[in-house]
Amino acid sequence: MESILDANKTLSQPQGNIRVADLRRWMYLHNVTFVDIGRVCGVTASAMQISVGKNRMPVRHHQAILVAWPDLPVELLPEPRDVLTGPKPKGLEIQEVAA
Repeated sequence: MESILDANKTLSQPQGNIRVADLRRWMYLHNVTFVDIGRVCGVTASAMQISVGKNRMPVRHHQAILVAWPDLPVELLPEPRDVLTGPKPKGLEIQEVAA
């Protein structure tokens, strides 16, 4: 994602990129790799890199990471939320009521 130049001529990044950069900094300082995190969560390092770059991650991964590294600030991880994959079930659509 490209950075944005603000009025003060300083380089600023979207909020998600700052969170990921801070997470990578924490990982570097604590000698933790995406391979390590992936092993704890049962996924590949590549899948974990993609997961932490998003706005949400599966609750089980979020919890496993915090159990393995309790000193990791929770705000560096994406929001823990399980989202169903695949097509939405038919017949469960919200029907609008005419007022």
